[in-house]
Amino acid sequence: MSNDDSDFWTTWGREFCEVVRPLAPHAVGQDAFDVAAIALGGTPARCDVLALDEAGLRRFSMAAAEVLELEAVDIDLIRKAVEATRLHWSDHH
Repeated sequence: MSNDDSDFWTTWGREFCEVVRPLAPHAVGQDAFDVAAIALGGTPARCDVLALDEAGLRRFSMAAAEVLELEAVDIDLIRKAVEATRLHWSDHH
């Protein structure tokens, strides 16, 4: 994994944990990576996360509920995490 990839996954993990913290205070950055892997069906790539459409957001929402052992994770929380990651990534890379 390149430094850029590590930086991306760190950013995604931070943004994901921030939005799900009210529902899952135990969430850690690895959970965000696991959500992406489950939702994308394998080893995730940052371009896949940055390019999520509505169907992708729904898959991430369902995967987040599975990983965090919750009934549901609102798609708007996932959208917020993705948008914050996109904003950070476009500003810095």
